[in-house]
Parts: sequence; C-alpha cells; structure tokens
Amino acid sequence: MNKKILIVTAVLYGLVMLSSCKKYLDVKPDDKFLESQLFSSKVGIESVLNSIYLQLPNSPLYGENLSTTAVELFAQQYNYSASAYSAFSYYNFNDPSVVPVIDTIWSSSYNTIVNINKLIANLAVYPGVVSKAESDIIAGEAYALRAMLHFDLLRLYGPVYSTHPQVSAIPYYTVATPDAQPFLNAADVMVKILADLHTAEGLLAADPIITLGKQEVLQNDGNDFLRFRNLRMNFYAVKALEARVQLYAGNNAAALAAAQNVINSGAALFPWSDPVAVNAGGNSDKVFSSEIVFALQNLNMYSQFDATFVSANSVLAPSDFRLQETYEVQTGEGVNDYRYRSQWGGVLYGIMRQFLKYTDVTDQTKTFRYMQPMLRMSEMYYIAAESETDPALALGYLNTVRYNRGLSNLPDGTDINAELLKEYRKEFYGEGQLFFYYKRTNASMIPDGSGMDDYSFQYMRDSYYVVPHPQY
Repeated sequence: MNKKILIVTAVLYGLVMLSSCKKYLDVKPDDKFLESQLFSSKVGIESVLNSIYLQLPNSPLYGENLSTTAVELFAQQYNYSASAYSAFSYYNFNDPSVVPVIDTIWSSSYNTIVNINKLIANLAVYPGVVSKAESDIIAGEAYALRAMLHFDLLRLYGPVYSTHPQVSAIPYYTVATPDAQPFLNAADVMVKILADLHTAEGLLAADPIITLGKQEVLQNDGNDFLRFRNLRMNFYAVKALEARVQLYAGNNAAALAAAQNVINSGAALFPWSDPVAVNAGGNSDKVFSSEIVFALQNLNMYSQFDATFVSANSVLAPSDFRLQETYEVQTGEGVNDYRYRSQWGGVLYGIMRQFLKYTDVTDQTKTFRYMQPMLRMSEMYYIAAESETDPALALGYLNTVRYNRGLSNLPDGTDINAELLKEYRKEFYGEGQLFFYYKRTNASMIPDGSGMDDYSFQYMRDSYYVVPHPQY
C-alpha cells in the first residue's frame, strides 16, 4: 500500500471513530444523520471537542510514544544496552519493534486531525447552537490542536528544517476528506502551521483566561466547559506553541516576541512552583504543575508509567553515570536541583535510578494528579534566552529558570547555548522535547544514554533525525 492510500485509510478510519465513541452509542449510524445529531446540540458539540482531547493522551500519541518512550529513546535518554527498546536508540526504523510504533504515531495523528477538521467544519454548518463566544473558543482550540499535531508530524517525519526546508515532508489536512492530500515541503507545512496558530489566536482573543485575568479560571469560572483552561489549548498555550514553532523555523525575533507575551502576560496565571510542594514526598508535585501552560488529562498515566518504568521486563532508565552527568551531580548542582531531587529515586539493578515524574499521586484532591505536561513556562524562558540578542538579557532569562530550580546564577560570559542544552536535558525528561531540540539544532553528536564515561556519544546523521513515513 503506498503512502497516499495509507493516508486515505487513516482519514476513513477517523470518520468512523466519531461514530464509535461511547458518547454516541444511541445515535443512528448514518454519517449525515450522526453529524446532525451531534452538532445540533450544545452537549454534542462539546462532547466532540472533549473526545479529541481524550484521544491525545492515548499511548500512540502523547501518552507514551511522543512523551516517555519512542522520542525519548531517539534522544538517547535511557540505557538501552540490554533493552528490548534498543532498536529505537540505534535508529533502526525497519526493525519489527519500531515499525508499528512509527506507523501508529502517523495514523493516530491523522485520525485525530480528521476529527478536528470535522468539528471546525460543522461549527459553520450548524451556527447558533452554542453562543458566538463559545463557538470561537472551541474553534480556536481546534485550529491550534490541528497546528500542534501537524507540527509534531513535521518534527518527526520531516527533514532537518534548518538545512533542508524545501524537502518533501508531510501532507497538511485542513478538511476531513477521504481524498489524499499532497505531500508538501517543510517550509510550506510551516506556513500552514503558523496560519492555523494565527487563526486560533484571533478566535481566542476573549478566552476566559484573559478576560477574567485571575488564577481561579484555571480551576472553575462558573462554567464547567470553560474551566481548567490550563488543561485546554488556551490563548497563552497558543502563544507558547507559536514561540516553539517560530524557533524551530529559525524566526528568532518572532519566537522571542511570542515567548515574551507568555512570560509577561501569563506570569500571574502560571507562577513558579513552590519548592515545598515539589519536594513534599509521596504526593509531591513532580510535574511542577503551576508552571504548565497546557496539559492533557491523562487518566491512564499511572498504568502507562508502571508498564514502562516499574514492572516492565526492560525498565527504561538512564545509566547512573549519564544521569549524574546530566544533572551535574559531581559538581554539586544536582544535590540542589529540584528536578533531580523530586523526579529520580533509588538505584535499580545497581546501575540505574528510577524515573519518578509520573508516579501515582494517591491524594485524589491534588489537581495535578493526571496532568500530562505539554507546554511549560520554563520553555518560554529558554526560547527567550536563545532568541534574545542582548547577552545580559539572555542570561537573565536563563538564570530565572535556574533560580526556580534551586540552582545558583551563572556569571556574565556564560555560553548560553551550552547551558541551554544542559537545561533541555534536565527539564524535559519524559516529555519528548529533547530529540526535537537536537534535530532543530542539527546536533552532530549527542550523549549516549548507556554511556559510562564522558566520551560516550551517539554520532548523528540526517537519516537518524528523519523517521520514515509508514510503508506497506
């Protein structure tokens, strides 16, 4: 089966997914009748958007493959020397253990995009079912989620953007159609991503997270559907995603402006985490939840975590040498780093420490219990530090994060990019961002996750950075 047929299959499957969701069991199976039933009621429209959010943290997407497993293995985050996952770390994309994973990321992403496009289209077909204000918010979230999924497809399956923006990358779906869309080059995909984000920003101009301007909107603003805005693609999440996209595209000035928007306007909404809460023991806030601009509600988080980091035959963890090197434990940095202290546990098998970021929070009153981080305030500071042309201001952004991680300020003259690399390695464990950092910067060698000394590196090439499209 060729690539175009594969996409058509994904699209058709996505159309079926709407009718197979449990929320729609009492609806007649005819597609057009189904759509009229769904989109002629406020509850139906809201349920469609909610079902999209429920798809995102499933294992094929951000529940595992795009957060804790596949992309982290590509980034050499774990000791793979005796692991069932070793083919991922060797970039053996044709291995039988790897092929199903990269195939399902592709198909699940496009399935979700289809459902998003159905929602966007039907908001126009059935106007007035929800208020104009709510319709704008729903559409704004949908456009931004569509941009996010296409962006991650581009980052994974597309070329190294900094060197080959004109190389064929992925299709960009803006309509829910069974007709295969053409593969676009990476630069053209980037234009469409930014266009969707611009549309989303306009639609979310009256997001309650802006208009209410207070922390309570992240918990309950009196409207059940519009509460917990940090668990939805809110206005500041759109700007944060724009900053990430613009930096990847090499548009540093635009990336800085978007990051500064979130830093300056969102500071009161997304404050730095309290060190006491972060280091509080069994129910500690290991995800630093107050700083998360956008998270998914992953109800399978702890079963997924257990299967990968606790009870698996091949538990994922870095070598203890590599972990201590990452957090600079030997220099004393790691002893004070809140991330190292709260997110890493006792030694496994005498050589590795257990990753704890997503261990179960048994206190069910904790609002962060199932939060899957997607966009953080710290990343905005990293983007600002990398994009800022004034060295003093750049260092200030970087030192702000370090201070809020229990670390001392770096002096004038610090190599900002070298320190940013260290920060990406520490900050985003289990969140799937490090591989994309390496790809964006076209790193020629990266630390080997199984390394036992300072000279263990994985030497990279373009073919390691470009995951192949599914082949049948």
